[in-house]
Amino acid sequence: MPNRLHIIHKGSIQETYRYYNMEDWSLLLFTSLPYVNSSYIKHWDIRKVLPFEDESFEVIYSFHTLNHLSEVEGGDFLKEIKRILKKGGRGRIVVPDLYFNVTNYLQELEEYKQSPDKQQFIRYEWAALTLLDQVVRSKPGGEMLKRIKERQVDKAQVAMLNGDWFDDVGTSIFLDAQRTLYSTHRRFLLEMWYGFRRKLQVWLLPHKILELHSENWKSYYDDITLQEKLENVGFEKIEVLDYKTSYIENWPKYNFDCSKQADRPLEPSVYIEFIKP
Repeated sequence: MPNRLHIIHKGSIQETYRYYNMEDWSLLLFTSLPYVNSSYIKHWDIRKVLPFEDESFEVIYSFHTLNHLSEVEGGDFLKEIKRILKKGGRGRIVVPDLYFNVTNYLQELEEYKQSPDKQQFIRYEWAALTLLDQVVRSKPGGEMLKRIKERQVDKAQVAMLNGDWFDDVGTSIFLDAQRTLYSTHRRFLLEMWYGFRRKLQVWLLPHKILELHSENWKSYYDDITLQEKLENVGFEKIEVLDYKTSYIENWPKYNFDCSKQADRPLEPSVYIEFIKP
């Protein structure tokens, strides 16, 4: 098993567009629904004890998962990160940036006041949705998905705020071996069975569909609040970085936080690294 762990939310942009590397990293996908696991991919509800032994990894990277947890759940999750990280090991936590989203909303609001036309209203409304929709939505995809389906969005703005949703990813880091694994007869049957179980759960519990997918954001961080949370867990050498910069060895090889389509962050976020003492 690789000594690096990559944790992402099932259905996130990194999972959808395969922003991961299975040669060097084990992958943990946050979901409470049943999926088939493989040698290096585990589906897991990260609100539970993580399925790894103490001090299993030298590096742990988490992208937009902490924000799907409540204050208490997030603290427990970080304690689990500390438990499975080796002494002297490095962690990198990436979460949506409250400060950036608030500032962007206020900027678009002022620009709409100055130029109250339809296109600027679309930009203003999307900034408001980016700030709040995943916190308050009551159905999958929320108002953001509705606007996308209606094409009531500014493509350049969506690319800046929400990643490569409208772009075709021409290459994938996903291994050919994994494609072969998915094509086996046994794997196909397992996928069919787990797919049936997921649909059954959603059908039986339609009022809990957002909870089953852990889709809503339950917490929101800026660099100050995230640093404090990491300090409270006992991590050291906590440092705020940017989407290109990391102390993780060979980071440019992965560039998990960079868009594949342009020189911009995958999603504007808070990027913090730390060491387990």
